[in-house]
Amino acid sequence: MNDKIQALAEKIYKDGVEKATEKADQIIASAQAKREEIIAQAQKEAGEIIAQANIEAEKEKERTGSEIRMSAISAKEALETEITNLLTDQSVTAGIEEAIATPEALYNIIVKMSEQMIKEKGNEVTISTADAKQLTDYFSNKAGHLLEQGVKIESVQGTPETFDIAPKSGGYKLSVSKGAFINYFKEFLRPTLRELLFTEDSTKSEA
Repeated sequence: MNDKIQALAEKIYKDGVEKATEKADQIIASAQAKREEIIAQAQKEAGEIIAQANIEAEKEKERTGSEIRMSAISAKEALETEITNLLTDQSVTAGIEEAIATPEALYNIIVKMSEQMIKEKGNEVTISTADAKQLTDYFSNKAGHLLEQGVKIESVQGTPETFDIAPKSGGYKLSVSKGAFINYFKEFLRPTLRELLFTEDSTKSEA
């Protein structure tokens, strides 16, 4: 009797231990699987983060490079413009001052323009200036025939050596002065001078 009870107890104990061991093994196996799954997921996410970081870094590199290039181009253009303006101002101003060194030189230009305007329009031409007396004297001595053909010189308040020339028929008016000539030739010369100074350099850079 005691032997049977002992055997039954041992059997129950053995079964319990086996079931407990089996359950423990299942728990361990499940934990191991979850651990590997978590590690794999973490590695995947880490890889995605690194890949995205590399993409963003490359974009930032391109953006920074583009900004640097644009800044360099803007600085180059600004420098070219400054050099062109400086040389244009110096050369044109010096040239006009030399070409129109005396009032008579400017008066001669007024004569030529008035003569051309009479030929084209075939009617009177009015010149308005603060230098009316001096200009009239010059016309009387050098181009009296134009006064007879219809050139009228009016005295107005204004800057000396500044002349407005207009045909009687109206429609337009020409303003003539040292300043007007300087500004005109600056605008005329600036693109040509810039091309002469920098086009060759740009061609070499592109090559």
